[in-house]
Amino acid sequence: MRFVKSLLLILFAGLLFLVSFCLMLVGLMALNQQFTAIVIHTVTKTNIPMAYFGGGVLIFIASWIVYNIAGQSPDSFATLTFQSDKGPINISLRAIEDYIAKRLSDKSLLISSIRPRVTTSRERRKLRVRASVAAWSSRELKNVAESVQQEIIQCLKDGLGLDNVETVIVSVDKIIPTKS
Repeated sequence: MRFVKSLLLILFAGLLFLVSFCLMLVGLMALNQQFTAIVIHTVTKTNIPMAYFGGGVLIFIASWIVYNIAGQSPDSFATLTFQSDKGPINISLRAIEDYIAKRLSDKSLLISSIRPRVTTSRERRKLRVRASVAAWSSRELKNVAESVQQEIIQCLKDGLGLDNVETVIVSVDKIIPTKS
């Protein structure tokens, strides 16, 4: 998927280059048609057309820049960072999400399922948790959401030793009717 995305961005960069080149030619023609004709004649009639070489270099550089930008996965920044005496410690946010999902789906009787999404503050030191839950209809939803918030905070604190939770937002996305 990353290759396809990079390829599309590279093609887009090449297309932008061609469009900008055409716009420059149109602008030159609007200024002076004779000058534009001389430039086009000079570029196409030389043995080593430097414009083609320069354009190729620009396309290569633009492609390289776009490829590097496209190649940077947002997941590479998806870590929580701590400093220790021996160097930085990075904890994957996906690992924290998996831990919350496993712990709460096994333990909690209030919800049927949970999909947590963990992000960090700009400094990558505080956690922000957003959880989408499916709750049973036999419970009061406000109490369920508050209980899930507390369970998330407790499982992060007791299980992983993470007490730097900034916010916990719980969204009840599905209400499952209980069998009577």
